Amino acid sequence: MILGTALAASAQDYDAPAHSLLNDRQFMQIPLVILVIYLIAWFILSVVRQILDYHIKTKLIEKNTPENIVIQILQAGKREVGNSALKWFSLFIGAGVGLLLVSFFQPFGIHSLIIMAFSIAAGFFGYYYFTKRSN
Repeated sequence: MILGTALAASAQDYDAPAHSLLNDRQFMQIPLVILVIYLIAWFILSVVRQILDYHIKTKLIEKNTPENIVIQILQAGKREVGNSALKWFSLFIGAGVGLLLVSFFQPFGIHSLIIMAFSIAAGFFGYYYFTKRSN
């Protein structure tokens, strides 16, 4: 949080006009700081989750849990990792198609945001449809 605050904050000149509070640099800087903080937190949570899953699985094996239950738990983890990868793939494909469409319809404006929203939603719908069909 301190790093994000330090990157987002900047000194303003007294001579600067009031309408330049968010210039182009700050307009892109703030979302990037939020994205970096999110990615760091997501990475830490993923590592902690993997460690805790490993401990649970080793405890199940040590306690002589029936073999079929251990196999079901181990297979569920593999399926979850595959679904997570598929979700991120569909999200990035949707965002890529959205950026491609936005580049065709310039100048940038509110329609660019609408195109991106629909493209990402289409990517998530593709993920939902694929997971429903595979189940």
